[in-house]
Amino acid sequence: MGVVIFACSMVCRYNPLVLMKPMTERQPQTFSQSKTNNIPADIPADIPANLLGSTINSNLLISNSESNLNSEAKLTATIYANNSNGTVDENAIGVNQLSHSKEVNLMKNLGVRFARVDASLEASVNSQPVYNCQTGTWSPVSLAHRVKLAQRAGAQVELIIDYSPKCLEPQINGNEPLSNYYPPDIGSNLSKWMSLISQVGNWAILHGVRYFEVWNEPDWTFFSGTVEQYSHLYKNTVTPLESDAKKLHAKIFVGGPAIADVLGQIDSTFLKAFLGYISSYKLPLNFLSWHTYADDPNAGTASFLPSGLCLTNHVVHIGVPCYWTPSMNTDVYSNEAQSVKSILKQYKAYHPQLWIDEWNLDAESDQRQNTSYASSFLLSAVAKATSAGVNVMEWYNTADYPPGQYQGFGLLNQSLKPKPSYLGFMIWHLMSGTKLRIAAVIKKSDIYQHPSLLASRNSQGILNILVNNYVSYDTSGNFGSSPTKFNLLNCNFRVEALVPNSQYRVEFRTIPLGQPNSFSISTQKVTTDSSGSFKFNIKEEEESSTLVSFSLIKTASSSSNYLSLYLAGTFVILIILTLIILRIKKGSKAGTASARAKLAKD
Repeated sequence: MGVVIFACSMVCRYNPLVLMKPMTERQPQTFSQSKTNNIPADIPADIPANLLGSTINSNLLISNSESNLNSEAKLTATIYANNSNGTVDENAIGVNQLSHSKEVNLMKNLGVRFARVDASLEASVNSQPVYNCQTGTWSPVSLAHRVKLAQRAGAQVELIIDYSPKCLEPQINGNEPLSNYYPPDIGSNLSKWMSLISQVGNWAILHGVRYFEVWNEPDWTFFSGTVEQYSHLYKNTVTPLESDAKKLHAKIFVGGPAIADVLGQIDSTFLKAFLGYISSYKLPLNFLSWHTYADDPNAGTASFLPSGLCLTNHVVHIGVPCYWTPSMNTDVYSNEAQSVKSILKQYKAYHPQLWIDEWNLDAESDQRQNTSYASSFLLSAVAKATSAGVNVMEWYNTADYPPGQYQGFGLLNQSLKPKPSYLGFMIWHLMSGTKLRIAAVIKKSDIYQHPSLLASRNSQGILNILVNNYVSYDTSGNFGSSPTKFNLLNCNFRVEALVPNSQYRVEFRTIPLGQPNSFSISTQKVTTDSSGSFKFNIKEEEESSTLVSFSLIKTASSSSNYLSLYLAGTFVILIILTLIILRIKKGSKAGTASARAKLAKD
């Protein structure tokens, strides 16, 4: 996920206890091509500024952008409301690093199921290390607050066992290493490390933590060792954790290796070596984790680099940030899942869950992280990854931090207000339920337009349809700064198997183009035909997403119909009971008469 020159900024991204570089060293590039003042550089300049982030409705067209359209995809689909096809799993939603109490309710409303938290074993609080090298004791003072925040948000904590206390690292030429990434379990430090992990595990299990991940990105900057050394560290970490769990009669889940997607693909050599090692020792692996940032992380911008410099083989365009690459196809998430599953087939004893526990559209400063591009991107990515078998996806990060210094990774901005990415996860949360079968045909002229469609029915019987017009790349060469091409999605839908001749309330909940912090919502009433079907049309803008929800309206007439049916049914039941009683009485009288006749004869 980068080369040496990026080490400082990336260290800061992963470790909340290390201050990030000043804003002057991380400020993204700006553009001069924008034609209208105060419009973000990645928003088409022909859209009125007063509409950005406000009330653009998905079934309405903006007149002055329509005149410039030269690409329109057509989506025709039938949704079968009574035909299930799996589930839309809200348990897939997770985040990294809750750090403020104001984040708690926002994450709870989002239905966050997992929160990834660093153990930060190398940390100091008030200049006092949490691990005392002299006494060998560990203090949870740094960890307790963050664990509590995650649990208050309703999330299961995934505790990352990292990084190395200084006194447990091997000395380099007689000096302590500059980082905290050297193996802490070498030689005489092994017993100290296992004792430390036993303390951490005991405290964590007693405080409700059940998921433990060993280290962070050991195949990259955050581990100064080999795959063999990491595998040893995995064994020397899960062993005391399992021992603690057994003593406390608790079931825990351990996993790793949390490898980085450095080259845009899974490092199969590292993963196979790791799986081979743990297989030989019969070590547990309940979840297998990796990280994926869809844009090439080597191409992030930084002002200390020469203007226009890209660190990979991307074509350089003057005035264009080199992070705007065509590699944003969200198929990378499903492809990597398939690659991992293929590797796992060689290790028959292991059937771990698949976790992408760090991901975002870019691993560096990227203006698109603050726009509807991010929400459209993540909805496309989550749908593809979960369909490919990924169980958990933990977005990096909960919020942009530290406050006042940097904007980018978070679901929340510096003021802890929702960003478009937050709204995207809210749509996924609302979509949870039984996935429905769809028959669809898509015709498009732009290879970088990736429209997607998903339908589900929740436990309340509400039918939800997600329409997402994700466009990964601007083929005009302007890279989103002022595109000449605007990719519209024209959708024609037919919904079948609803209640015939009934009224439904239809809600359109849209994440509009721009930098919105709330949905654009409109509603209307519709009536199904005699077959229980309904047709409607949506024209979805580029990089916008809409959730269409159908809920049955229980009208007075329908209530009276239900009452009439109830009374009719009750009447039929009473008639049947009456006939049964009369039959019983008739049989009883006949039996009595027969008995009397027999007595008289005697």
